[in-house]
Amino acid sequence: MFNIWDIFQYVEYKTYIHRENCLHKKSTKSSCTRCIEICPVEAISLKENDIVISDACTNCNYCVGVCPSGALLGTEISVCRKDDLLYLGYGNISRACIETLSLDYLAKWYKEGIRRIVSDQAEVEGFLEKLNFFNFLLKINGMREINFQIEKEKEDSQKVYARSELIESGINEIKKLGFCLLGKKENTAKFFLKFWESLPTKASLYGIEIDNRCSHCRACILLCTNQALEAKEKVEQTGFCNGCGLCIEICPQKAIILKKNNF
Repeated sequence: MFNIWDIFQYVEYKTYIHRENCLHKKSTKSSCTRCIEICPVEAISLKENDIVISDACTNCNYCVGVCPSGALLGTEISVCRKDDLLYLGYGNISRACIETLSLDYLAKWYKEGIRRIVSDQAEVEGFLEKLNFFNFLLKINGMREINFQIEKEKEDSQKVYARSELIESGINEIKKLGFCLLGKKENTAKFFLKFWESLPTKASLYGIEIDNRCSHCRACILLCTNQALEAKEKVEQTGFCNGCGLCIEICPQKAIILKKNNF
């Protein structure tokens, strides 16, 4: 009898590229090569301002950690499960990532007992085509199909934090812990309150300084990957800076300096 599992190889899911976020897509002036330089197997290359990942990729995720603009997403698919039910989306996996899921993942989940998939993402036609084909294979082999449905809200969904949110959360936890340990002692209360006030409420890893050579051309504002710059009397940093350095490279007056913040 035909064995449905013979057609699946269970290959590892490759690192996903969100090309629209790549600095080279934002500007041809970008010289960013962080992912290329850190790759231990030289699997990443740049061709015509487009990032390419070869089959040599080992899914080490080093490139994901150094990419400042979020153009590289991790290989580990984080999903919520309960019995035979699997949740896709809800902040733990993006719509773009769902679209790239292969039949190998469906086969893997099916073998692990998943029979129902619920998602908050309606526009995932590519994934649904694969799911329909997979269900067709299950049906002709007399096996139970996977049920798929859309639900916009789900209780107890996992939250995924961006790097900035993790830092901010850590700072808030430090404040809470310090207040519990020191705030009750009268002789240390004043010292702790001063320390508390010195901690930032919203942390940015990098800071932007703009000198008087700025011509107010607004190129940095238009191309900032995090919308961290704003034109007031002069261009100022008003949001979270991820340190990508694109503003420095596209500034015609070379008026921008990037510095790393110390907390």
